[in-house]
Amino acid sequence: AAKAHYFRGRLEESDGNWEAAIDAYQQVQPGDEFIVAVSRLIELQRQHKDLSSARQTLDQLRQRFPDQELRLYLVESDLLFQQKEWQQGHRLLSEALMPHPDEPNLLYARSLFSERLKNLNWVEQDLRNILRQDPDNAMALNALGYSLAIMTDRLTEARELVAKALANKPEDPAILDSFGWIAYRQGELATARDYLERAYAQSKDHEIAAHLGEVLWKSGEQDRAKAVWKEGLEHPPDSHIIGETLQRLQVKGL
Repeated sequence: AAKAHYFRGRLEESDGNWEAAIDAYQQVQPGDEFIVAVSRLIELQRQHKDLSSARQTLDQLRQRFPDQELRLYLVESDLLFQQKEWQQGHRLLSEALMPHPDEPNLLYARSLFSERLKNLNWVEQDLRNILRQDPDNAMALNALGYSLAIMTDRLTEARELVAKALANKPEDPAILDSFGWIAYRQGELATARDYLERAYAQSKDHEIAAHLGEVLWKSGEQDRAKAVWKEGLEHPPDSHIIGETLQRLQVKGL
């Protein structure tokens, strides 16, 4: 039955019947389709109603299905992150962590909001908590290394953390990007370019595009740098990191 409700929701959604789609998704019970149905449900509510309706639905679902609580908190945190609601997201995850103070997914998610709030102490606290439990956690190693690289001058420490993450996941584009950016900050243009090119070959993510573009620009390859930034701005067109890079480097028009 859950599958049937989920697929009915998809059909109604593709036909533009968003109220009928919401109704169908609301009837999906925990199982394989549950989280994807919930994600569609709250996205439709956010689009056609408002953010508070979507959040209210998630709160009700947590009460109705307490065994899905952690996953539903993460869905809500993703929603708030997309909406750039940094304070609200941090508050939500702090609430979620009270009964589960060492839950790694919640700690990691909260560290992302802390980074956006420019609070390095909070970032470091949560990521080091994960690393105490799992010293080889590549995501936490990379996130901590990258945060140190963009928020401090602790570049040697940042590089060690990211190098350890890279040893665990040598082809991960996000980790290659971090390592390349740290090398750039340490004045190693050729190394930076090598790692950033490898990252960009796998993922056209706007953050990687911002970094690779800057390294190319500093290497005297202005045309290629502009082409990379332009490609990075295809998604999302309002990338704050590419915008900030263009402003800092005083790049005139792409």
